[in-house]
Amino acid sequence: KVVLWIRLGPPAQLLLHRTDPQQAREPHLFIMSGTIGLIGGTGSTGKHFLEKALDAGYSVKALVRTPAKVTAKSDNLTLIEGSFADSDKLKETIVGCDYVVSMAGSMANPKKHPEDMFLNLVKEIHPLMREAGVKVFVYQAGSLNAEPYKPNSKTARFFRMTYGKFTGLENALKDHDNVLAYVHDEMQKEGDPKTICTRPSGMADGDSKKKLTVVESVSPSGYMYCDVAQFALDALTDESLYGTYPMVG
Repeated sequence: KVVLWIRLGPPAQLLLHRTDPQQAREPHLFIMSGTIGLIGGTGSTGKHFLEKALDAGYSVKALVRTPAKVTAKSDNLTLIEGSFADSDKLKETIVGCDYVVSMAGSMANPKKHPEDMFLNLVKEIHPLMREAGVKVFVYQAGSLNAEPYKPNSKTARFFRMTYGKFTGLENALKDHDNVLAYVHDEMQKEGDPKTICTRPSGMADGDSKKKLTVVESVSPSGYMYCDVAQFALDALTDESLYGTYPMVG
């Protein structure tokens, strides 16, 4: 005899457990979840997100420039070689997905960041997501980006005027600003798909330190890429975050 238990949560889970004591064993865990289209799956946060999504039972279609950089292995992983400047590859990545996550990073040399690179990406995939019936779109910006049409903090303004301009990072930050404004003006107006624009800060590689949450302000350092990735994964099914620009810390 087999009893079926349903555990609700993100994602929902099924537990099959034999009730015959002679056949007692550990429950078999089956995770019911959807498919994620991932852009930026080899970046500092994206590589952690990819592994965590596969571990959670999601199927992932990852658009990557260099498949050899992907270390994750799974029957649920489909690698699509190309860049997000390739319309056909973007469509291939998004078709059949329930969720789309963009963790695309800037150029190795921030001073060479192409104008509106992120904005053009989001404009390109917006109609593709609507056509494919994507439910949720998660876009990763940063804590130095303000919410659309709201003033930035004094600290963020200072860092952007000094460190951002000195390193060239300001080019990418302006691009993120434009994306957040587009999400606010165009995507949220239509409400399809739901959007979440995360704004993490001070990330570094290393072991998990803590479960991140939505905060009012963040410190300039101390958060792990893997923890930021986990927050983004959990956010996919957290309806309280839909339509928001959470500061993550």
